[in-house]
Amino acid sequence: MESVSAFAPASVGNVGVGFDMLGHALVAVGDTVTLERSATPGIVLERVAGAVSELPAEPARNTALRPLLKMQADFAVEGGVTARIHKGIHLGSGMGGSAASAVAAVVAANRLWSLDLSPEQMLGYALEGESAATGEPHPDNAAPCLFGGLVLTEPGDPPRVTRIPVPEEIRCVLVHPRLRVDTRGARGVLSEDLSLRD
Repeated sequence: MESVSAFAPASVGNVGVGFDMLGHALVAVGDTVTLERSATPGIVLERVAGAVSELPAEPARNTALRPLLKMQADFAVEGGVTARIHKGIHLGSGMGGSAASAVAAVVAANRLWSLDLSPEQMLGYALEGESAATGEPHPDNAAPCLFGGLVLTEPGDPPRVTRIPVPEEIRCVLVHPRLRVDTRGARGVLSEDLSLRD
């Protein structure tokens, strides 16, 4: 296989009291990552399109590419890869855009490189992408993006994931103003009187 595309849906994290642990997937929009084998070593961002036209080209700073660096090193994958990212999610929209890009890239790489990773292992790699975006490997968006539905993720290595049944009559209505709030900045305004861990 020379090329693989994967789609990952948007999500809502921090549902209720589940800060950094509870989130749910959305079916409306998402990100698509296409990976293509290259004879040249390294990971190269070829193109970004859609709701966003520019993302960091340096793999360590890109939410979709950073997980690929770790996967490539962990499994001694030879050769390189070029990546094309189609963003269906605006940055700072609160709909898990960094998680969607990371999950789509990990799912595509798992298939392209025939790694046969479990969903829990893929989540671990996707959290590398979240770290690139926010400085923290929080799973509240990545887990539902990968597993679907409403998901509780407990800390661990790998994190423990529990899908929570939701009655069919419950719906999510997401109202989104054209306002950008980056997670890293939002986390920075948390009160110092109550620790993030608490």
